[in-house]
Amino acid sequence: MTGVQTCALPIYIPVRTGRKIATATLARLAREVPNAAALKDAAGNPAETAVLMSQVPSSFELLSGDDNLTLPFMSVGATGVIGVATHWTAEDHQEMFAAWERGDTETARLVNQRLLESFAFETGDDNPNPIPTKAMMRHLGIPVGDARLPMGPPPAGLAERADRVWANLVAARDRKSTRLNSSH
Repeated sequence: MTGVQTCALPIYIPVRTGRKIATATLARLAREVPNAAALKDAAGNPAETAVLMSQVPSSFELLSGDDNLTLPFMSVGATGVIGVATHWTAEDHQEMFAAWERGDTETARLVNQRLLESFAFETGDDNPNPIPTKAMMRHLGIPVGDARLPMGPPPAGLAERADRVWANLVAARDRKSTRLNSSH
């Protein structure tokens, strides 16, 4: 495949590019381009990703590009995530991956369940990414500006929703810690 020799990490986000890349093409990139080491997959189709992973070298890594599909992607070989909610849920994602890697699928499922509200918050029709992420970063004390045009400023109530999402996540973490401490 001439012309793609610098392709170290293909990023596959059809909703942003308006074009699907055929699974056969992605598999060919993985097999024929020496430095194509991984794929960030945000195509939202774990079944098609499973097909892809069955056709690539075992050294080729899959990175989830859809936070809410990270757990399903793990079942077909994902080794990481390049996400949105990971800006504030990194420790939870690390816990989920560690549980999965040690074969504790129940804990991985419970961590994923704890993250569902953050996944729902990160983007939506009324608040597309990056607007909610910027609201959460401000809540956490990380200075960020407003989204550039055409997005504009955050809608009324988004900062308060970020407060609730964060508080609920922290409470869920605390409940988990309390359960672990009481079982010892």
